[in-house]
Amino acid sequence: MKWMTIAAVCVVFVTQGVGQTGAGNAGSSSEAKTPSYEIVSIRPNKSDALMNEDEPADGFIAKAITLHQLVAIAYAGTPFSLIDTQIEGEPSWLRSEKFDVTAKVDDSEIAALKKVEDGDGIAAFVQALAQGVPTVRMRMLQELLADRFKLKVHYVTKELPVYNVVMAKGGAKVKKSSETDSKKGDLGFSDGKIKGKSVPLSLLPVMFSFVREVGRPVIDRTGLEGLYDLELKWTPEGHVGELPADAPPGLFTAIQEQMGLKLEAAKGPVKVLVIDHVERPSAN
Repeated sequence: MKWMTIAAVCVVFVTQGVGQTGAGNAGSSSEAKTPSYEIVSIRPNKSDALMNEDEPADGFIAKAITLHQLVAIAYAGTPFSLIDTQIEGEPSWLRSEKFDVTAKVDDSEIAALKKVEDGDGIAAFVQALAQGVPTVRMRMLQELLADRFKLKVHYVTKELPVYNVVMAKGGAKVKKSSETDSKKGDLGFSDGKIKGKSVPLSLLPVMFSFVREVGRPVIDRTGLEGLYDLELKWTPEGHVGELPADAPPGLFTAIQEQMGLKLEAAKGPVKVLVIDHVERPSAN
């Protein structure tokens, strides 16, 4: 999975084959044998470079990445998914010290890793984020962090501020998809735009979690089932420069006007990752 930082820490994320958020696909990768990284190199990075992360067929590569971001990838799927209320017990250096990380599986396991990913695909990754079920890649990184950073964690559930996605006055404006096969769906995210075809609305919280101005966990309370075609355009918070006359509104207004939904402030159950122990990485 490739991530590119743009503007105010937004990401570009494009998927094909977006499945329903059920116990099906996402759970299947957790039942498969997890390959492990055979060769791992971790080196301090003292530069001012922006984080860059990639997952080639044979492993994992990250430049100028903090341990906080590594933990976020390993336990929440993306470098940006753990907001402050969702993680506790972090030493300050987890967010300030950066590393270059290169990890590769043994040549004999490349085919096995590809087979697992071909079986689950990007759909399973999106489902994993929606369900909190780790993908094979996430579990591999969890094992790497436990080995090299001596990371130990556990989860607690707390009642915290959230946003519920609910229907606005007048009802939902999203269009029911004519497609019934969720594996043929598409979902895209860019700076100020979400576009989906044949996707369940239960994936909206995942997409909204990528947006800096949301700032809290999101829960789908629409009660709408099935697949939908949707498009949402908004002007990101902190936009620099003059806006065109036809610029879309901010996120919260856009959700209501264009989708007939709204983000309603509430309190709800949130899984919080607690760091029990962590050390700076062992030598290569």
